[in-house]
Formats: sequence, C-alpha cells, structure tokens
Amino acid sequence: MDIYLCIGIGYGDVLMLEGEDMYGSEFNLASKLGEDLAQQGEILLTDCAFENFEGKKEDWKRVEFSISGLELVAYQRA
Repeated sequence: MDIYLCIGIGYGDVLMLEGEDMYGSEFNLASKLGEDLAQQGEILLTDCAFENFEGKKEDWKRVEFSISGLELVAYQRA
C-alpha cells in the first residue's frame, strides 16, 4: 500500500485548547491548502510561511487559488 501526502504549511500565532484543538487564521489557511488544494506529494506554503521561510526562495513559485469564495495566494515548490 502506498501513502501519499498533501501538505499545507502556515506560520503564525495559534490558539491551542487543552492540547487538542487548534484555531487561528494561518492554521485555517494551511488546512485549506493541504486538504483541499495540494495535489499528491505537493507542499503548499501560505504567504506568511513563505515570508518567514529561510531556504532558497527561488525554488518556489507563487500560485493563486479561488475556493469557497476565497482568493488565496500560496507558494509551491517549482
């Protein structure tokens, strides 16, 4: 059996309740990217995660998505 991941990564403050539930804008965006938009084996970064990324930014390209009435900007490994 093969397992493939679709990952969304955000960066920012979150509210964690009782060590189980997490809330926050970046958490919500990362979830949307990973669960709804990323393709098999793909990693998508939120705009904030990309701004704080310390790796080679030229390896990433900006992509735009429209989903559930939201316009999202993300970064995808080129």
